[in-house]
Order: sequence, then structure tokens, then C-alpha cells
Amino acid sequence: MIGPKVYKMLRTVLEETSEATFSDLLEKMLQVLEENAATSSFCKYFVSEWVPRAREWAFCYRRELGITTNMYVEAFHRTFKHNYLKGKFNQRVDTCLLNLVKFIQDKMFDRVVKLTKGKLTSRIKDIQLRHITAQRLRTTKPNAVKLCEEGQWEVKSEMGKEIYKVVKVSDVCSLHCNLACQSGCKNTCIHTFSCTCADSLMRGTVCKHIHLVSMLTNNNNCLLTPTSSTTPDSGEVDSRTEELQLLVSQIKKNSTPQPRTDELKMQVKAKLLQLLTDVDNCTNSEALQELDRGLSAKQFLFHSMLKQPTGTVALPAKVRYPANKNADRQRRFAYYSTKAKRKRQGNATCIYTKPTEDEKKNFKQKGWSESIKSHVERQKKSYCKRCKK
Repeated sequence: MIGPKVYKMLRTVLEETSEATFSDLLEKMLQVLEENAATSSFCKYFVSEWVPRAREWAFCYRRELGITTNMYVEAFHRTFKHNYLKGKFNQRVDTCLLNLVKFIQDKMFDRVVKLTKGKLTSRIKDIQLRHITAQRLRTTKPNAVKLCEEGQWEVKSEMGKEIYKVVKVSDVCSLHCNLACQSGCKNTCIHTFSCTCADSLMRGTVCKHIHLVSMLTNNNNCLLTPTSSTTPDSGEVDSRTEELQLLVSQIKKNSTPQPRTDELKMQVKAKLLQLLTDVDNCTNSEALQELDRGLSAKQFLFHSMLKQPTGTVALPAKVRYPANKNADRQRRFAYYSTKAKRKRQGNATCIYTKPTEDEKKNFKQKGWSESIKSHVERQKKSYCKRCKK
């Protein structure tokens, strides 16, 4: 099967972080795909659909963005649709806005709980795991870091086949962000250091190379286990306390009780009595006409709302669904696939795996034409052997 080879070619082009190298690799790959009869149709599709939108999927154009997926939006949509809208079709804007306000209040309360209990987020856990990896690399590879000039280092990869460049951007983070190493690497966050590895550029985290440089420059001998936690410094405590107080005050403000029906009746009666007095003393006919039009509209709205059991006005909709109809189940590709399963010929297997660093280097140096030709020749030989049998 030629599919795995083409997939590795695409992954090599996708993961290239240099714009100049990306353009060169993309041009060579398209030339190879066009020359091969088995991939010519795929080449036409790729050129028409994906090449014009290269800035949306290539790593070289999405560096340091941090968010590379829409899973957060999908998770919010699923929670909002099933937990707040009860899985029903919603046709009213006011109902949607009301449930959005409820969602924001619940998230604010969850944030207060996290700040009070000191719960670790998944991003902080990832940073701690990379800190542990850097501790191991510091012991096994003490010469992996090389100082180029002031504030710049070259760090060898864990396999020793790549060299990444770590640059110190600033001494102290001016944003006081929470995505910092909490294990003793002082002033180490995504805003104080930058690295050319894909982990730092694409995922927006403190990679193991930055941790290793920070340990060596700060002479940090701290040890950390995946489940251990550290005590934050005074500045971080002050920022968390300030945020906690702000959230608590906002929650109290939003949770103020609404006036009761008796109180509302008294307020409306007082306004109506004042309005009667103003009408008796009024001599302006235009003002009286404007008041009459406004009162007629409000009176009609008031009587129509009295007939509604929920106190809301039903707006006309183009498409109406039964009140008990559930919303369609959201697709979850982790459990099933919408693609039709292909029938495999005999015992042929098609396994798509990411290319290794050696394969990437081989692709960049020798090109893809030889590898595809050799793969096609091997496929023909195996087909001829099956025919003879």
C-alpha cells in the first residue's frame, strides 16, 4: 500500500517549522505525487483543497499560537446543549442568553473552588512532567546544553539527532501568568523562554529543553514527582487572593435576590399614581399622544405575558419541533467513525505511523521519488508472486 508512504510525506511537510523549507518540501512533494499514476488524483485534490489554505494547517504558520484544536469549543457546546438546554432544540435568543449567564456563573464558582483548593490543571501537570524529564536528562546527558552567547543556548534532543535553540526572552514575566514551572525553576514560563522544538512552538508549554536550561542556569537541584505539589511564592499568592476576592464579589453581586411580587406591585402602583397626577397637569397634546401609544403597546404586551405560563412571549419560528424532541447526539469520533470501512485484499495491512527523525532527514535529503518508486516496485513484485501462486 502506498498510503503510509504518502502519509509520512504529508507529516514531514506538516511538521516543518521553517517557512522557506516548507515551501521547498511542498513543491517537491507535489511534483512527486503528480508524476506517480497512483497518486495523481490525490495530488489534484490536495492542490485544489489544501494548498491554498496552507496557513491554516502548516506548523510554520501556526507557531506560538498555543491552541491547535477546537476540542475546547466542542466540549463547551456539548455541555451547554445537554446540561443547560436539556438536550432540546432551542429557538429563542433570550433562553440562550439566560442559560449562557447561568453557565458563566457556574464557571466562576468552579474557578473559586480551584483557587481555594489549589487544584492543578492539565497544563500545569504537563509542565511538571516535562520538568521530571529534564531532571533525568540532566543526569544522563550532562553535556546536552551548549552556551552560544548571552541568553541563547543549543540543546540536543533526547535521541541526540536534533539540536534546538533556547532563547531567554526576559528575566521576569510581566503578565504573572499561571503557566509557569511550580517546582523551583524560578521565573520560568512560556513568556520568559522560547524554544524551537514543536512542543514549545505548537503546544505553547514549557518544554523539557527550557527546563534543562533553567536548571543549569539557576543551579536548581530540586526534585519533583508527578503527584507532588509545591508552595507558591508570595507574589503568586497575592494575585490568586486578588482574583479570588474579585470572583466572590461578582458572585455575590449576581446572586442578589430579585424583588418579590408584592414589592413589584407596590412599585408599579406608585408609578401609575404619579403618572395620573402628571396627566391631569399636562397641557401638551403631543406628549399625551406619545404616552398613549406607549401605554397601548405596554398594555398589549402585559396581557399577552399574562397568558404565558412561563412569563415569556413566544416568538414565531420558521421550523417548529415538538417540545419533547431531543437534540441530535453530538458526533464523537473517539468511539466510532463515519467513514465507510474499506475491504482489505487478502492479508494486506495498511498502518499509518508518523515518520521518525531519520525518515524525515532521508526525505529532505534524498527526496521522495526514490522511496515511492521502490515501494511501487516491491508492491508489483508481491502482486506477481500472488498471481503465480
